[in-house]
Amino acid sequence: MKRALVDYSTSSESESEREIAPVQAKKRKLLPTLSATLAPAVPKDDPSQHQGRIRSQPFVDGQFATHIYAPISTSILHNIIESVIKDVREACKDLELFSLLEVPKQEGISDDVSTETGKELLEELHLSVSRPLFLRSHQRDLVTKTVKDIARRTNSSPSTIIDPSRSFHASFASFGILNNDEGTRSFLVIEIGAGHAEFSNISTALTPLLTELRQPAYYSSPRYHVSIAWILTTATDAPKFPESLQKTLQDKFGEPLREIVLEINEICTKIGKTTTRCKLTT
Repeated sequence: MKRALVDYSTSSESESEREIAPVQAKKRKLLPTLSATLAPAVPKDDPSQHQGRIRSQPFVDGQFATHIYAPISTSILHNIIESVIKDVREACKDLELFSLLEVPKQEGISDDVSTETGKELLEELHLSVSRPLFLRSHQRDLVTKTVKDIARRTNSSPSTIIDPSRSFHASFASFGILNNDEGTRSFLVIEIGAGHAEFSNISTALTPLLTELRQPAYYSSPRYHVSIAWILTTATDAPKFPESLQKTLQDKFGEPLREIVLEINEICTKIGKTTTRCKLTT
């Protein structure tokens, strides 16, 4: 029987001499450009749009400025604050004084407008029980819940002398001048007398949470106050509040100021643009 012949490649068809067709790379499809309307809005740090104020911390997407405070109604403070602001502006004509009682009038927002300035009047001022905080998204619920717990007495310590969850009365003691931590603004304030211990107890109740989140606790020697006006101090030659101003204001407005009684019955947590109000127990 004859066997089939096997056809072997000749030397001319060796691997080294074969022509290999080049592999063509596949073209990648380009994704469509994201519409500008879908891109997250980044706030412009333009001091000219914010009365010369400079952002204390650069904008970070997903980070929320947070403030914990007791709201103070302006209805009982309006007359005395307007009188104080008027006197300071007349006595210190070199100061560009910004009142915290007023904000620029926005059409359709409110008809409650100062007859002298044409600016919208705020309904409340803030008495801080925390420093400015900057939270990540996942930390917001914890902060809100903790403040609610303090207001509902669930975090009260048996050794606490003053219950941080109970409503209380407070009053003002004197005028003061305080600077912000960045040294960019100087504030004209009215400081708390009666009620200082209660506010301190609320700040103390917040300290474990702030430590856990690596946020700064409130000041070790706090001066609880309500800011009523401010000036810029960024320029080296910027005019300052005169040293005699506090005594002048105290002599004229001290007595009616001390007669004002504040009822503190809620604590607010403002995270970004969202404010949560927590009622204190009576």
